[in-house]
Amino acid sequence: MIRASRLADPGRGSVEIIGRNFAAEDVREADFVCCRHVLEHLPEPMDLLRQLRESMAIRADAVVFFEVPNGLFTLDRLGIWDIIHEHVSYFTPSSLVRAFLGAGFTVCCAESAFDDQYLWLEARVDGQASPSGSPKRPPDPLYSSFSARFAEKIAQWRQRIDELRSDRRHVVIWGAGAKGVMFLNLLRVTAGAGVDCVVDINPRKQGHFVPLMGQRIVGPDCLLRDPPDLVIVMNPEYEREVRSMIDDMGIGCEVVSA
Repeated sequence: MIRASRLADPGRGSVEIIGRNFAAEDVREADFVCCRHVLEHLPEPMDLLRQLRESMAIRADAVVFFEVPNGLFTLDRLGIWDIIHEHVSYFTPSSLVRAFLGAGFTVCCAESAFDDQYLWLEARVDGQASPSGSPKRPPDPLYSSFSARFAEKIAQWRQRIDELRSDRRHVVIWGAGAKGVMFLNLLRVTAGAGVDCVVDINPRKQGHFVPLMGQRIVGPDCLLRDPPDLVIVMNPEYEREVRSMIDDMGIGCEVVSA
């Protein structure tokens, strides 16, 4: 948890990092609470929202900002590489709004971001009415067809990896985060069986290995020693950036996103 002091002059002040679990009294006099990518990890997310609402009630103008992964992106655009055991809940725009309304907040705005991969919501603790036109629940076919569409996407990528391996093409994954790990594990692609390494720009990950599947995590410079035929970028938002980096290194290869 990070707590900033209240100052009349924005941009000048202090920030305190508190190394312990959140407690409701920490925000009792807060003007603003920002919580990004936490709510989806909690087994009882409503407990946190109700505690926040109760603790911040003494300040009528207090505001909260929350951001979570967009469950509608997973349902509609099959962002299945983000389905991980650490995510206990998946929120769609409608369910996120209902959660905050149920906790007693006034929802000011709820939008998607990062090419619809994330949802963010701004809410207040005052008693003003929430704006009309709350997001509608996703249509039932998105839920009922998800299992079949999930299996189809997995089958398509397995076939493609098998074909690439048969053609002896050198394939690397770009991104050793949750998406890259889940891609390799869901497809059951082990090191030496189609994908030998995973590229990540984070030096803290380099030199380690992908859980279960065993691919070594390397830095981009390793591609100069062993140029790939195909780079699979795990987040489509970074495809242009990755393509530019590869071009700057003078590597002529195909770049696609998963």
